[in-house]
Amino acid sequence: MDTQHVWDVTKNFFKSMCDNWFVIVFFLGAALFLFSLYLPDLAPSLDIHSEKLLLLSKFIVFSSVFASFTRWISVRGIVKKTLNEILSSKTFLSNDKNFDSVWKTLVEVSIEKHNPSLKGLLENSSIRKYIPQSGELFYSHYSQRLDATWSDQKNRLVKIIETTEITVRTKDYHPYKMAFEFMADMPKGANWNYQILSLKEGTTCCLDDVTTSQIDTGPDSQKDQIKIEYELQLKGNSEYQIHRVMEREICLDYEPYIILVSGKHTMRPEVTFSSNGTGIKAAFNSTGTLEEFDTIYGKNNSSEFTERHPGLMLKGQGYIICLSS
Repeated sequence: MDTQHVWDVTKNFFKSMCDNWFVIVFFLGAALFLFSLYLPDLAPSLDIHSEKLLLLSKFIVFSSVFASFTRWISVRGIVKKTLNEILSSKTFLSNDKNFDSVWKTLVEVSIEKHNPSLKGLLENSSIRKYIPQSGELFYSHYSQRLDATWSDQKNRLVKIIETTEITVRTKDYHPYKMAFEFMADMPKGANWNYQILSLKEGTTCCLDDVTTSQIDTGPDSQKDQIKIEYELQLKGNSEYQIHRVMEREICLDYEPYIILVSGKHTMRPEVTFSSNGTGIKAAFNSTGTLEEFDTIYGKNNSSEFTERHPGLMLKGQGYIICLSS
């Protein structure tokens, strides 16, 4: 404790005394104390009561000082400082229940202070989802290359070879799961091609983990659905290299777009499109990001470009690529 701290403690103590009724009681007790001292000289007949008054005055003075002191340490002083340190400590906030309680209060205070109109509309849970949860993965590197060619130019069917490279970081060396799910619609009986051609974790082939299934949409449905999924078991490291190559066919007259909504925090994701001189074009737009992607090569809404996010892309954010010719 330095000199400045001692001065602050002393100043707050006396301020606490003067801000409360304790100071009035203190001066009344002090006056009674002085009166009891001079009572024998002023009224000798009341001398037998002077000791009782003296004891009472001491009790009043002591009680007022003690009450002031206890209130000070609980509201302004040591206890308050210690409680603040505990409530803002990493140890306290590491408990999920404590964190959720503090987080809820922060959101409510922010809304009441800056925009009360949002009270009851903006839930703390809707903001909470952007903060890392237990068991989540972080993509410290993400690059995706889309190479487009004609699969059937007459029917305006485009083949896309999508090559994705991801560096995954985990909290520790404990086992983690990396899940992937892809779903696509197509006209009934179209039989467009959707498949994962290559999947590796480091140098290990993981194609056996891939499951492709046709979803039964019912006899009256006008579309078919295909689902591709896998779940990689990551263990033994805190960083993993994922390589995936996927082939898909997209009809420009049906649903000519590719959408990605990230379920992970992703650092500076990069997307490259190339139609290899076929005349196929693509327009790139971010979805939900606080900052727009930068065009670092070529030109957006053209046959060749590379887009890169300038910083951290949060969960629930992503992009859409619309194809045309």
